[in-house]
Amino acid sequence: MERQKEDTEVQKARPHVQDKSAAARYNLARIPTKTPMKTCIIAEHDPWEIRLLRIYVERLGFRLVHAFDGQDTLRLACAEQPDVIVLDADLPGTPTGADLLAVLRMDRRTRAIPVIWFSWLDGATAAAETASPVSYLKKPATYETFETALAQAGVRAQFE
Repeated sequence: MERQKEDTEVQKARPHVQDKSAAARYNLARIPTKTPMKTCIIAEHDPWEIRLLRIYVERLGFRLVHAFDGQDTLRLACAEQPDVIVLDADLPGTPTGADLLAVLRMDRRTRAIPVIWFSWLDGATAAAETASPVSYLKKPATYETFETALAQAGVRAQFE
């Protein structure tokens, strides 16, 4: 009884506060939900290339996840299920770049993830080096070549 009396007194003191849920009070149902960010794994060991790709990835609206070696890339690819992986051809560790690409293509959890092969080689030479159909990005990458590689991989940027 005393609790009801206190609640009534609070309501009189603060008439602008009503007993509605936050959703009803602020009409949150009408606010559009934010589209979740797309994720890009950058599997690269060169700090300069990482900084460069970070700028491109974030400018296009992707969430960046960085992998340092083959094992890290495989673990993150399975856990994060990214929208795209940029894979350094000379990635250190085991598995290396080419071996990791084969593993990604064999694993049912990661085979559908588009992979951009990131190499100093041109597209034709890189195609001969890899048996899997991927997009190619020649080092050093420019913003335009990165956008083209994403499009070839079938990945649309978050911000266009």
